[in-house]
Amino acid sequence: MEAMRTPAYRDTLANELAYKQSQLSNVQSAKPKEVAKPSVDEDPEAKKIQEEIDKLNESCKMMEISLQALESEKEEKVKTIQDLKASKERIDRLTLQIEAVKQELRLLYEKNNLNIDSVLNVTYTPDLISSKLKELSERVDEIDNHLNEDKSGSLRKQYLLESEKLNLAKQKLSAPELEYQKYLKEKLEWEKLLEDITGTPEKEGSIKYLQSRIDYIEHNLNKELSQKIEKREDLVKDLMQKKHQVLETYENLFAPVVKFIEDYHEELKDYPIEFDSTFSLRNFGDRFFDFVSQQASGSYYGKEQGQARIKSNIDSVDMSDILSIVAFANLINSDLLYDKRDDNNDFRSVENQLKKGHTQQELYDFIYCMDYVHPFFQLKMNGKPLSSLSPGERGALLLLLYLFIDMDDKPLIIDQPEENLDNESVYRYLVHFIKAAKRKRQIIMVTHNPNLAVVCDADQIIQMKIDKLHGNEVSFVSGAIENPIMNKIIVDILEGTYPAFHNRDCKYFDKTI
Repeated sequence: MEAMRTPAYRDTLANELAYKQSQLSNVQSAKPKEVAKPSVDEDPEAKKIQEEIDKLNESCKMMEISLQALESEKEEKVKTIQDLKASKERIDRLTLQIEAVKQELRLLYEKNNLNIDSVLNVTYTPDLISSKLKELSERVDEIDNHLNEDKSGSLRKQYLLESEKLNLAKQKLSAPELEYQKYLKEKLEWEKLLEDITGTPEKEGSIKYLQSRIDYIEHNLNKELSQKIEKREDLVKDLMQKKHQVLETYENLFAPVVKFIEDYHEELKDYPIEFDSTFSLRNFGDRFFDFVSQQASGSYYGKEQGQARIKSNIDSVDMSDILSIVAFANLINSDLLYDKRDDNNDFRSVENQLKKGHTQQELYDFIYCMDYVHPFFQLKMNGKPLSSLSPGERGALLLLLYLFIDMDDKPLIIDQPEENLDNESVYRYLVHFIKAAKRKRQIIMVTHNPNLAVVCDADQIIQMKIDKLHGNEVSFVSGAIENPIMNKIIVDILEGTYPAFHNRDCKYFDKTI
């Protein structure tokens, strides 16, 4: 329908119509010269022959109609047979697939006290199809017998005999009668030729068909096409609404993340965290060029130019706006219909831009089915997505989120959360949030960082030792921070002994910060 709107298409119709009208004019000018019907009233014999000819003409005409009807019926029956055979093959394959699935699941169902045959039972009666095929084949054979001119008693044979009788009867006429019969035959052929050229609105290539096409384009095409485009857009919008519901479902699942960000906004002001949920166009360009050739004249001609145009189109989409996504699909369609290189906007046939093995319907199904639009979720910190953060930032962020998203109250074991983080970040973020998490669950942590062990106010410290000289013997000491023995162990291991800690402390200027 979109191609029908182009001037080129309308010019083609107009040229075909002009040719047909010229052909009609030539045929009209070649009308057979009229021959008066001779009077047979004064010749009883001639009158009798004429009556016989009229009778045979009528008989032959009726037989011709019957033969045409039989040929049409045969064509219909043969097609039906082919379709039924194809459908039977599909059902046969489907039945085999169902049986294969049943066999695959049978053991599982038996283990669970289920009968797969009771769960899935398909009734297939191929004999009904076979019976119908036999009935149709018998009818085709019957028609073939009627159309066989060598078959005694066939309709074709009767028609040939009647035609032969008609020719013999015409030979008995006088010269004026013969001339008149010749005129009638030529007139009939002339009228049939006129009818073929004029045709009907349904007969492709005829004058009335071409006129109806042009009239449709001028008065109805734009309206009908607009209605179909509007309907297509409504369907795409409905589809995107369904996808948006999926996005909302994920947003609900990530609601604890959002709440966490809101609740600790002040604490996280130096490292702002945001949750981004939107849509993404996944692999659209690659999939699009699976259908469209970049060697065909059009907006996407040329490998680099075509890639640049498709990227520009993708970048123009506001993925948070359903209408923008719909507009993107329409933009792609417009690029295919019109060559927008150098702002020419010349019409291009979509079919001529397709790669071999693909159809225009398949391309449009891809563009408007929206299966390349996927819900997209990501965490950002300082405007950077999770994948762009440093290992330390990423680990800290994920740990913080996990501590508060996980609503379970079971003990949590964490192995060296301070890795790849500086001491300031450990103190400002990990300590704060781990202390908060302690209020609802037990935290078991392996660490070499004094901020996490001491500042987090651990309820119990466990020091582990391995004696490699005596068979890797493992020993441990545990106790509270306030325990003098455990306090010394903490200072020795985490601070590098008290003199080292004191030496560092003495070098710092402002002790009030």
